[in-house]
Amino acid sequence: MYHCGCWYEFKRISCSDFRKENMNVVLAARNTKKLDNLKRELGCHLIQCDASDPTQVEHLFTATDKLIGQPKMVVYNPSARVRGEITSLDPLETKQALDITCYGAFLVAQQAAIRMVKQGSGSIFFTGASAGV
Repeated sequence: MYHCGCWYEFKRISCSDFRKENMNVVLAARNTKKLDNLKRELGCHLIQCDASDPTQVEHLFTATDKLIGQPKMVVYNPSARVRGEITSLDPLETKQALDITCYGAFLVAQQAAIRMVKQGSGSIFFTGASAGV
């Protein structure tokens, strides 16, 4: 199981449930230091990754393959948004939000699908925002 980004409490609950089912868990985040307690508590693996960077996402999956094998389930939860009226939104902030929410979802899904098609099964879940789907 691989879990890419998300808020801490959701991660703790979902990973705890996955570990109860004897699933190996890899958590990815831009800042893995925030997840050190979770790693100790649940015995999961942490990998630093910016989900909007194709090279980092590819590295994430290659590292996951070595740590726990190819994932049977991937959960993508990162999302970002810019609030305000469309006439006043900052274009660069909006692009960054789209890169994280949409493009990151694509990159993670692509790497997961490459592995899942080869193994003949797997599940990919998008839990961050509908824009990631």
